[in-house]
This record gives sequence, C-alpha cells and structure tokens, in this order.
Amino acid sequence: MTAIRDAATESEVVVRDITRDIQSLDLAKRNLVASMNALKRFQMLGKSVIHVFFGDTAHLCLNSQRVRSTH
Repeated sequence: MTAIRDAATESEVVVRDITRDIQSLDLAKRNLVASMNALKRFQMLGKSVIHVFFGDTAHLCLNSQRVRSTH
C-alpha cells in the first residue's frame, strides 16, 4: 500500500513540474505573440503616417529607406 502511495506522490510531483513548465512556455508564447502584434501595428502606423505626409510619393520614401538600411 505504501509503495502505491509513494508512486502516486512521485507521479503527482512529475505532473506538477511538467504543468509548471508548460504554463511558463505558454506565457512566453503569449508575450511573444503580443509583442509581434504590437510591432506589426507600429509598422502599419508608421506607413500610414508616411502616406499622410507624402501621399502618392510615399513609395519613394519607403523604398529609399530600404536601400539605405541594406548598405
């Protein structure tokens, strides 16, 4: 009987550890996804501001920034 209780207690500890690891990874994933979404929205906002200020010539501004950033 005690052997069964000890095995059950050990199993509970293992399951608790695994669950804690999964919760930690789940939180990290949630934070990463939220950060990526925020960056994407910030990029969209930046592009919108450029379009407001430069109108139809905005693509020239955006393309020149890409060329400068690759050199």
